[in-house]
Amino acid sequence: MKVRVDAEFRELIPPLSGDERAQLEANLKRDGCRDPLVTWNGTLLDGHNRYQFCTSERIKFSTVEVSGINDRDDAKCWIIRNQFGRRNLEPFVRCELSFGLDEIEKAKAKERQKTSTGGKRPQLVLNSDQAGGKGRTNMKLAKIAGVGHDTIHKARIIKNEASEDVKEKLRRGETSINAEHKKLRPTGREPGKKPRKDAGKKKSVTYSATSKQLEEIANRVEELKKLTKGSSNFWDAIGVQLK
Repeated sequence: MKVRVDAEFRELIPPLSGDERAQLEANLKRDGCRDPLVTWNGTLLDGHNRYQFCTSERIKFSTVEVSGINDRDDAKCWIIRNQFGRRNLEPFVRCELSFGLDEIEKAKAKERQKTSTGGKRPQLVLNSDQAGGKGRTNMKLAKIAGVGHDTIHKARIIKNEASEDVKEKLRRGETSINAEHKKLRPTGREPGKKPRKDAGKKKSVTYSATSKQLEEIANRVEELKKLTKGSSNFWDAIGVQLK
């Protein structure tokens, strides 16, 4: 069966670990290729490792065409989302997949915005993520990747600043996102950001206002004490003062 392999599509799929590959090959030898490979217009979207092994070992396989894909960007989004169903993906790999998905979807949204108003001079309209800032985007990506909001934030910093060697260790699960982020941000602050001058100092505005109020109340109490001297009825004395 003729199946096309697209190099760009294949690069979107995280490689199998040695154990995963050995287990897959053992299963294919024993049971054959039970699940069909997924294609779009004859191009492989899911099953690259199975296809490679089945082709080399002459193991029969079947294919199924996926529907609802209009272009290459749709196909890439499908491939990335499909990967989240895999077991044992390291947290950093899940974060990387979500970043890739976000970049593709933002590019698609930008193209749609260029023609959304029609005419020769279409106006660009910010999408919800652009309007809401990185915080909202991180929340969305954290949900997609199945990790915490803080994890996505740290993974993004690692993606932009860490060496490829560190990233490879994260992909293999040999280190953690928290550990590598701490190396990049030992003080917990973003580079170039200075601590506020009033950091660690207590604000005195509220306390000053409260002290003044307490002083007024104390003076009032003293006045009432003077009024109640020689009076058998405290409330009568207050009433006299109020009058």
